[in-house]
Order: sequence, then C-alpha cells, then structure tokens
Amino acid sequence: MRADIEAALNKNKEINRLFSTFGFKKNYKRIENYLSEDETVLYIRNGNAKIDNQGELKESSFSIKNKTPIILAITDKRILIYYKILLNEKLEQISISDLRSFDFKRNGLTSSVFRITGLTKSVDLDLTCNAGEVKLLNDTLSKLIK
Repeated sequence: MRADIEAALNKNKEINRLFSTFGFKKNYKRIENYLSEDETVLYIRNGNAKIDNQGELKESSFSIKNKTPIILAITDKRILIYYKILLNEKLEQISISDLRSFDFKRNGLTSSVFRITGLTKSVDLDLTCNAGEVKLLNDTLSKLIK
C-alpha cells in the first residue's frame, strides 16, 4: 500500500477508534491504480454513501438503503469516489477546481453525514458521531478551497 494512503488511514484511526477498514482492504489496493504518482492522498476512508443525492441532508448511518459502500479519497488534485461490487467497478471524481461546498449534519449521539458538492455531482458520506473525524475531513477540504 502507498505510504500516503497508509498515513491517511492511520490519521483516521488515531482520531476515531471505531474506524475500521474491515472488508475494504482490497479496494484500498485497487484505488492505487487510479492515483498518479505526482498526487498525494490527504484523506481516505471507507463508508456508505449516497451519490448525487438531491434531497435534504439526512443522517442515517444505521441504514444502508439506497447507499453504496465506497472509498472516498481526497488528494491534492481531486476527490475520488471508488466502489467495486461483484464485477461492477466505478470511479467518479470531483476536481478541486469544481468543488463548490461541503456540509455536515449530526444527529445527537448516533450518526452524522458529510456532503461534498462539486459542480456536477455530490456525495453524502455516513460518518460516526466523532467530532474529531468531522474536523479532520473539514480541515482537509478547507485547505483545498481557495
């Protein structure tokens, strides 16, 4: 595994002890095929997500209905949304120049959701209710938007 992916995963594990890569290890290896050598992974995590959700931001991390298990990778050049289910493999991306906003919503003690919106697509990623995890994601994206 690339050193920058390893470092980003370790940062997530430090902040959130509930974070686990269980069931996604092969996908972390596969996403390396889509990264160029001159880009650096700043943030990476697996989770359930709704892609291009036009509705209101709803936190429901205990429900997997209409969600896809993805790897979200934020590099210094783009945001990658990668998933592979059985034989179907897909990579979607949002270039940093297309990044428009990111929003967050938390429901008490149980769950939260983080929406990243680009010019043509968006991704709603389920997170735990850990404030440090949300801060890490928020700080990473804030540094990219100028």
